[in-house]
This record gives sequence, structure tokens and C-alpha cells, in this order.
Amino acid sequence: MGGFLNIEIYQKLESNNQFIASLKELLKNNVYQNDNKEFINSIKLNKEENSFWYEYKKIKFKHQQNKYENIEWDIFVYFNIHDYNYVLELSVLENEIQIYNNEWPYFDTSKIEQILSLMKQISLSCKQAIVIFTDEASQGKFVENLRESKNNINYLFDLAILPTNLKWKYSTEKYEKLESASESEIWKSKSRYMRKYKFRS
Repeated sequence: MGGFLNIEIYQKLESNNQFIASLKELLKNNVYQNDNKEFINSIKLNKEENSFWYEYKKIKFKHQQNKYENIEWDIFVYFNIHDYNYVLELSVLENEIQIYNNEWPYFDTSKIEQILSLMKQISLSCKQAIVIFTDEASQGKFVENLRESKNNINYLFDLAILPTNLKWKYSTEKYEKLESASESEIWKSKSRYMRKYKFRS
């Protein structure tokens, strides 16, 4: 079956109500209306001592762009006790994105175009959010490294849209800035999985 690939969205928000409002905005054009309403109404933040977790109805998310054969994502929501406290994760099996040949596998470039388009939409909806596309092994590592500066994995992400003022440590051997705007920057890794992808602004 293979592992999972994720789009992770991290936000610094003051309340659960703000998080729900951002979810409504993000999901309104990407989830069937009835599923969207049931999902939003089902979200419940639980707390037990120092542990927090969400309960919610499981639904599918699909970026609505007709020119693509759209990827269908599973949705997960989390609460962190650290700075970027509200987290939305979209997850898909890696074999939906990867192409396998006699060499090292690589990401289907049309799927990466679709993923970046979705990430841009998310970034516009969720101002100052960290939006990254990564694999299971790197799940949550980017935000952890902001706090602890411990980079013990090959790549923190394959694609990222980061706030312009975000301070993070990177190597030009591993990461490349693709585009810079007033509020955000687009980055890609130089991993072998991304070797076929050519950025188009």
C-alpha cells in the first residue's frame, strides 16, 4: 500500500472559534456542502490534563479545479500546545502521487502542480500559516525544528509556502526558493522525488 504524503497547515490562533472560521473558509469550495456542514458541526476539542485532541467526522477533501484529475485527500485536525497551535492535515497515499520506474521514484509533475495550486489557495485563506507538503517520516518536523533546531532527517518538506518573516535554518544544497512575495515565500526541496518538477510562476 505504501506510506502517506501530507499537506500540513500550521496556524497561530487565539481560539478554537478562529480555527473553525478558517476551516469554513478553506473547505467551502473543496468539500461537498452537506459534508462540509456535518464536518464543521462535528468538531470537538477535548482536554484531559495536559493532553488535547479533536473529535470529528471523517470526510474527503478535493481541490476543485477542472483542468486536473483531482486528488482526493483525507482530513485530520490537531491541537499543539506550542506556538503553531492549530493544525489541519490533508493526507493521501504516496502511490497516488509517485511514479515508479527503474530509477528512484519521483513525483508526477502534474500532481505537484495541483498540490502547489491547492497550497497557494490555502495560504491565501490562512494568512501567515505555514503550509508544507511532506512525507510521513517528516510529519511535524518542520515546526519542531523551529522550536528546537534539531534537523535529523534528510528533508523537512518537498514543497512549502512560508511567511516571509519566518526565521528557519536551511541549506542551499537542500532547498531552493522559487518565489517571494510581500507576505509569503514558496520553497522546494532538491530531493530526488522532486527532480522532474520545474516551477512555473
